[in-house]
Amino acid sequence: MKKSVLKYIAAPFIGGAVGLLLLFAVSLIPQSMVQKNASASAHHLDSDHITPKYINIWDWSYASDNHTDTLIMMESYNLDSFQDALLNPYRGVQKYEGEETYLNDAFVELVDEGAENDTVYVRYWQGFRIFIRPMLMLFPYFQLRQVVSWVFFGLMFFMLAALAERKGIFASLCIGLAVILVNPSIISHSLQYTPCFILSFAAILFLLFTEQLTFDRGLAFCTFGMLTQYFDFYTAPIAVCGLPLLVWLMIDESGKNRFVTIIKSFVAWIYGYVSIWLVKLIFVTLFTDVNGLADGLGSFLGRIGVKEVENIKGEYSPLGAFVAVWDMVTPGATGAVALAAVALLVAVSAVVIWRKYGFAQLIESGAYLAVAAFPLIWFAAACQPTTIHAYFQYRPLVVFFAGVFLFALEATPLKERNFLRR
Repeated sequence: MKKSVLKYIAAPFIGGAVGLLLLFAVSLIPQSMVQKNASASAHHLDSDHITPKYINIWDWSYASDNHTDTLIMMESYNLDSFQDALLNPYRGVQKYEGEETYLNDAFVELVDEGAENDTVYVRYWQGFRIFIRPMLMLFPYFQLRQVVSWVFFGLMFFMLAALAERKGIFASLCIGLAVILVNPSIISHSLQYTPCFILSFAAILFLLFTEQLTFDRGLAFCTFGMLTQYFDFYTAPIAVCGLPLLVWLMIDESGKNRFVTIIKSFVAWIYGYVSIWLVKLIFVTLFTDVNGLADGLGSFLGRIGVKEVENIKGEYSPLGAFVAVWDMVTPGATGAVALAAVALLVAVSAVVIWRKYGFAQLIESGAYLAVAAFPLIWFAAACQPTTIHAYFQYRPLVVFFAGVFLFALEATPLKERNFLRR
């Protein structure tokens, strides 16, 4: 027991130290090797809209976020020293049109004219830089997005194939359909949107290929949480807990209580997610002149409404957050119909499971619905950022849809069929 506790205490500090060393390692890449593609990237981003909508210009669920992609590229270009790995400096001189903030020109001035950074952004690890900066030696922004899309779809198809082989094609289709409903065509071409989904697919593959091994699955979910915090810019973090957990409920044949598994896995994941964030803030406070703890915790308290931000007081509504994210998936009049259809699907499935397999099986199958509730709880707790950024914050609903579909699958004989096995 003591050894297990020590592992969890040590994990975020070991993870943070490794993450910091990796950032420092890529900071050693000479600026001359990334200059050309950084300049091309700055001009690519400067020629596009801040939130361009692809395919359907009237639908916000088709919106990308070039503001954050600009920040990702600029931060990766700026990673030139150990201090940069902690402080995340960027050029924050911005132009305003209405209420929108533009970084594009600042990036061009930074790369082409040698303008100075004037802002730090310490509350995120921005671990994506360990990949983006080396790739800047080879690709400018638009080509880099194409490479990221190959990784996204390649991992997704590999994961779905592995899941179909292990648990049947219909279980795999439940996960695949859930991803389709959150618009993967847009996710796959955004540097900001892809990390959580890539991590989810990789985590599922890890669980599938190690299911016969004996080790602490809680520590695995703790690691998933740390990786989420390390790489993500706060887009769909709960997906990296929810999707792998749904798959683990399918493949775990240990006989353990499913709800105990859910609680332990979630606690381990959220511990990893929060603890490595605190380690980053501690590192910033110890090794730089910036009070990272004050900066990060102050922002967090504003996000969850403990300390209300004056100009966005109206955004602290859980119901408003639910409406905003649901409208992204089912806009306009279709929202109420879709919600009713989901409720009907759950109710009919519950009755079928109860009548065919008994109440005990209904409770066991209900574990999928418990995980499906994860994003709803997440939206309620983080209603302010969910509401103002609903056009990408809605994507944790992938867990909701996958959980509902897997619960419905339990009511059918299809869950026992696997066309891939003879």
